[in-house]
Amino acid sequence: MKSIGQWAAERKSERSRQERIDRAMCKPGYSWNETIGKCLPPVGYGSQSAPDLQKPTPSPENGGQKPAKPANPGVSIAIEGAKRAAK
Repeated sequence: MKSIGQWAAERKSERSRQERIDRAMCKPGYSWNETIGKCLPPVGYGSQSAPDLQKPTPSPENGGQKPAKPANPGVSIAIEGAKRAAK
């Protein structure tokens, strides 16, 4: 069993190994990912924000209203099957 000091020393050497790889392979601030074999930007990098999620708009085919949900799931399956068969 390893002592805490041995474990900490191994983690420190591993960390410095990663830092050496990052400096040799990547631009400043980027980190080398061995799994995919390329440099990754820092987390949260980029001037663009995440896209806003928008609710789907109802189609104009049915007057702009959502179709009513059938009470029985079997009916929904039958309707979907009929739509696919018609295509």
